[in-house]
Amino acid sequence: MARRVLLVEDSEDIRTALAELLELLGHRVEAVADGLVAVERARATQPEIVLVDLGIPGIDGLEVARRIRAELGGGPRLVALTGAAREEDRRRSREAGFEEHLVKPVDLAHLEAVISRAG
Repeated sequence: MARRVLLVEDSEDIRTALAELLELLGHRVEAVADGLVAVERARATQPEIVLVDLGIPGIDGLEVARRIRAELGGGPRLVALTGAAREEDRRRSREAGFEEHLVKPVDLAHLEAVISRAG
């Protein structure tokens, strides 16, 4: 099922590649590079799933999750995309409001399974 996805990733190469892959899978993707822009776009477009790199400019991914949860409640499924794999990192993600914590490089089949559970 096609989903409305907001991708928040500051690396242009990763952002472009991941957006193209998700679009090939049939999803409608909006991709942004900045945390503040991400919160604004989430408010405006009401995505079903938000994929967020934790180390982004503007505000970090944890703050993006907190603000989206504060403004949109349980609406979108929040997925952290990060290189941080420690249990402490996963705990902080959960506390910020993320349902999933995926470690880069992300397995595309796993990501698609996570996206399919949204909504």
